Amino acid sequence: GIGGGVKDIKCAFVTGGTGLLGINIVKELIQNTSAKIILLVRNPTQEKRDKFFQDLLAFGGGLWPVGFSFGRIKIVEGDVALPHLGIAPGIRSRLYSEIDIVYHSAAVIKLSGAEDQVQSANVQGTRNVLDFALKCKGKGRLDRVVHVSTIAVSGDRSGVIYEDDLDEGQAFNSPYEKSKFQAEKIVGEYRRKGLNILIVRPSMVIGDSRTGFTNHYNIFYFQLRMLSQGVLDIIPLNEDAAYNLIPVDYAAKAICLISYDEDIQNGNFHIVNTHEVNVKHFIEKVSSYLGYKKPEFVSSVDVNPAALGGVRGKLLNIYYPYITTTKTFDDMNAHNALHPHRFAWPRMENTLLTNMLDACIFSGYLRLGTEVGYEAGAYNS
Repeated sequence: GIGGGVKDIKCAFVTGGTGLLGINIVKELIQNTSAKIILLVRNPTQEKRDKFFQDLLAFGGGLWPVGFSFGRIKIVEGDVALPHLGIAPGIRSRLYSEIDIVYHSAAVIKLSGAEDQVQSANVQGTRNVLDFALKCKGKGRLDRVVHVSTIAVSGDRSGVIYEDDLDEGQAFNSPYEKSKFQAEKIVGEYRRKGLNILIVRPSMVIGDSRTGFTNHYNIFYFQLRMLSQGVLDIIPLNEDAAYNLIPVDYAAKAICLISYDEDIQNGNFHIVNTHEVNVKHFIEKVSSYLGYKKPEFVSSVDVNPAALGGVRGKLLNIYYPYITTTKTFDDMNAHNALHPHRFAWPRMENTLLTNMLDACIFSGYLRLGTEVGYEAGAYNS
């Protein structure tokens, strides 16, 4: 190990390893451990494998870490929604004895529709992963599981949310939030069966802090796109509403540092930025940087998205809960675990913000607004 209480990982099993957070957990493990990494991938076509390594390279700033060998990463075909994770029996029994840590970050993130898909991946998927982990523990060396949850398990609660809170009678804004809550309930059940499971609850994960690169445009980015298309011209919000944004490289580093700590048993951790961004300021900054017409902000007390109707109402309905409630996520456990490593969250302003937006423009995900599009035409022609 490295210093006191740090676990020396020999073999890590990762679900959701091609996702935004999962692939960065893999990057962290490659850079800071000598572990062999086993990735569970659904239908791992050559195309999928290639994209995984391209993304990994892009997140690494285009450089492989010194001494990196492709042999350290093994891709295993399977699916969290299937019993035994759909892994072939021969491979399975070999894995049981090898794995010493599981990072479960596979999830279907949809804020509307696809309820059965969300259930089988997020709820049944978690049960299947933990059953698999129990087998590993019984037959081999496994001593911890890192379950990637979300701050959204707090549902519609407001005020201060503590890391050890779970069921406070809250309602949920989407099937996704509810499924992640149910998954944490299952974690509780498996903790009682003797598994050591760390729950990490990230806030809004965005692209890399240095390059802005992302391989998945999630919920948060989708809203930027709506802004760019002028669909969100009226935004009902609470003046104090804030975004909690965490660049994925920081998020993965925080999660991995916590996961290496041998002294932690069954802890829950809010992976949240200590510096929040006021929603209104953020949207104004984005609009002026990209040349979009600034939306009109109205008090959430006066306008209910349902009243706006059409596409606009539908979209706002998805974001509405996130920009109208004010809540604070206490992160004492995370702070105590990260403090000795001198880990500090970045402020989401200026360079960080513009890197993120630039990456969206370069990838073609966002278009420049007409006001600045003309000047940039020279570069794009």
